[in-house]
Amino acid sequence: MSFWILFMPNSFYILTDLFHLHNPDNGHPWFDLTLILSFAWSGTLSGIVSIRQMEVMLRKAKGSLISGFIICAVMWLNAFGIYIGRHFRFNSWDVIANPLSLFGNIGDMIMDPYEYRYAWAVSFCFGFFMIIVYYSVKNLNEPFKNV
Repeated sequence: MSFWILFMPNSFYILTDLFHLHNPDNGHPWFDLTLILSFAWSGTLSGIVSIRQMEVMLRKAKGSLISGFIICAVMWLNAFGIYIGRHFRFNSWDVIANPLSLFGNIGDMIMDPYEYRYAWAVSFCFGFFMIIVYYSVKNLNEPFKNV
């Protein structure tokens, strides 16, 4: 699970590429939007499937309540990882390739949360968004179970 969680934010990270759409004068805004959304949707669905597989394994081992809590924590960690990647430009492999700088930045954020309040707010909001997306997609088949 440890390697899984290091690379999990990458599937949702693609959503943040929508920030690159701020220049509608480039002549191809619809093409750019369609391209980014198609990759973001594919990445998000892949992430949801991966998290769902992990949730099934966790539920068998720990029960529904614990697995639900762990999935919500994973989503928050995903959001935190996405923030670190987007704003500090770290990647998953920096855990091995550049751990002192990575953990130094994370330590600064933990030691001075007020200074990094925007980072914590973005991580919380994006994590909450991903939890909503995950449980919405996960429960899409519920209305059709008795059909």
